[in-house]
Amino acid sequence: AEKNNIKTVLFTGDRDSFQLISPNIDVKMPVTKAGKTEIINYNEEKINEVYGLTPIKLIEVKALMGDASDNIPGVPGIGEKTALTLIQNFGSLAGVYENIDSTVIKPKARESLTNFKEQAELSRKLAEIEVNMPLEVAFDELKLREYNNDELFNILKRLEFNSFIKKLNLEHEAAIKDHSYEVITAADKRLDNIQEEIAIFIDSDNKYIVFSGNKIGNLLLKLDGNQNKVREILENENIKKIVVDYKSMILRLRKRGIEISGVEFDVALAAFLLNSSKANPTIESIANDYLGEELTFTKKNSQITMFSMEETVDEDELKYFAAVSECILSSKDILDKKLKEQEQDKLYKEIELPLARVLADMEQEGILVDKARLNSYSEELAGKIAELDKEIKELAGKDFNINSPKQLSEVLFEDLQLPAGKKTKTGYSTDNDVLEAIKGEHKIVDKILMYRQLVKLKSTYLDGLYNVINPNTGRIHSNFNQMVTVTGRLSSTEPNLQNIPIKIEAGKKVREMFIPKEGYVFIDADYSQIELRVLADIAQDDAMIEAFNNDEDIHTATAMSIFDLPKDEITPPMRSRAKAVNFGIVYGQSDFTLAKDLGISRKEAKGYIEAYFEKFSGIKKYLEDTINTTKEKGYAVTLFNRRRYVPELASNNFNVRSFGERIAMNMPIQGTAADIIKIAMIKIHSELKNMQSKLILQVHDEVLVETKKEEVEEVKQIIKRCMQDAVKLRIILKADINEGENWLQAH
Repeated sequence: AEKNNIKTVLFTGDRDSFQLISPNIDVKMPVTKAGKTEIINYNEEKINEVYGLTPIKLIEVKALMGDASDNIPGVPGIGEKTALTLIQNFGSLAGVYENIDSTVIKPKARESLTNFKEQAELSRKLAEIEVNMPLEVAFDELKLREYNNDELFNILKRLEFNSFIKKLNLEHEAAIKDHSYEVITAADKRLDNIQEEIAIFIDSDNKYIVFSGNKIGNLLLKLDGNQNKVREILENENIKKIVVDYKSMILRLRKRGIEISGVEFDVALAAFLLNSSKANPTIESIANDYLGEELTFTKKNSQITMFSMEETVDEDELKYFAAVSECILSSKDILDKKLKEQEQDKLYKEIELPLARVLADMEQEGILVDKARLNSYSEELAGKIAELDKEIKELAGKDFNINSPKQLSEVLFEDLQLPAGKKTKTGYSTDNDVLEAIKGEHKIVDKILMYRQLVKLKSTYLDGLYNVINPNTGRIHSNFNQMVTVTGRLSSTEPNLQNIPIKIEAGKKVREMFIPKEGYVFIDADYSQIELRVLADIAQDDAMIEAFNNDEDIHTATAMSIFDLPKDEITPPMRSRAKAVNFGIVYGQSDFTLAKDLGISRKEAKGYIEAYFEKFSGIKKYLEDTINTTKEKGYAVTLFNRRRYVPELASNNFNVRSFGERIAMNMPIQGTAADIIKIAMIKIHSELKNMQSKLILQVHDEVLVETKKEEVEEVKQIIKRCMQDAVKLRIILKADINEGENWLQAH
């Protein structure tokens, strides 16, 4: 294009393109600032303004600073700032080496440049974009043509790029099949004697409810004005119901004073179990995947005229509601059959479906927070953060933005000359892993890590928690996600109560803020080493089973094996290393990673792992067998037949394949542990049904019950029995139970 004097614009986010800028070529680059995207136009003048160089000279800069994302090594210790200064002074890489003894070049940089001259020259070659590729194509062939709406819609729908479909206004391309329906009133006789299984759908605005059955068809009923009839049907447990997202429906109906019962199938839960890689499946995706039907609808704006205060009825919208409800009904048998084929119907009926009601009750109950203490501690942390900010800038010897990776990189690796780690497009990385690796090099590193920890704690866990306290109840009602994690573990959002750091003092203080209501205490129960116990059972390792069933400390038992010492000679540091080995094995950790985590040689780490497998030979066989079985089947499976598909095992990429092997090893263990605590929760919830104490929280292997003081001893017995007898395994399950006046004290 340039040779033909065609004005050319490159629209890209890649700064490598800057070297191509010329009188005929500009680069337009999208940049996001404060959540807004703006387009910056780069031409020769702009490059000179930003870098003090002509565009072609940026090749020389990259030769010195390198680019990890493009595998360009550059010269160690030379970042963007130094590289720019050198090229501004000497014009090119060759010019830098011609003036290597110049006082402009600092001694440390001179040493690195001398030692890595060949690497710099290779980087120069790698950094330059080749522009002389033969391109045998006529410009007319490159002109933009109209796209095929139907074909584009099909591609985007298959890839689930639903937001693109909306942006490109393609939704009208997918027609909803003709689903007949009737809008009825509560007086309709068909509602009085429903004998068949029916699907229930309530629209997101809570205006209409749809009842769908093979005999009754699709009956639409307005919720307002017909609530008594709706309640009568929904609370009748003899009328079997099919829904989508059971937990949400329970909570939505409770706002109308309706307690739904008789629900025997949730199509979303079933779809998630069949393919856990698709989180929170919608009825639209279920209809598409299992019925081959497109359910798309663009809601029109409601119209209220001066003659009528009622919104106009959109026939297409009502047709859509009927279509959704009918798809819920139609997909049930298909999903049910597939669950049976995959031997997941027991997991579905005995664990996931009853758990939905348990989670709904937990969300509704919520957990009380001491607002005054939360606010006070937030102010205290603000003071500590300001103090650390001042100390960090004093140690740096200048004022800079600590939250800017670029500015922080300059301070640490150029001004203070600390050992640099991995390089990114904008300079050396300053992420926590990099800083942890250089903690002992300078006081500033520890203070930056603490600063980050406190900033996150304040913004996420203090100010964040304060903002989600319900003004009516004074409690936090976290959302427990049942259809998100591929391992089957529960997660929580708005807020995420599972990520509150418990190992640092500030995190412990946050847990203190969670308190029981007056006249109650917290009882906290935590499974002891459940994943290792599950591993022992699945692997059928006699040595580990015996250790657990004799109530031995498994970490001490492991330490005795890897250090070949009697029990009385095992020190706390030895036990700590053995603990790392135990949990590392569960996650398929290599000798390289174990060595890095423990700060020991790879040879020593390998010795630990070998000694471990010698003691627990059944574990080694299990890990090898489970990888092979997962490769054959394409999925890993828990004791309760929860599946996780592992396509990574078929990858040609070694790192991806290794990741797949770790999934294959860990999924049966972590997934089974998740299933066990769900069973325990269902049992606890059932036994607390007629008591004032309530199950209010679950975090990984831990449950929290807000307990009436008069019921404490009985509740402790219930929790212990339900958790320890949740399932029958070869090993004994053990639950540690504590009580306290706040969450921290009870843990």
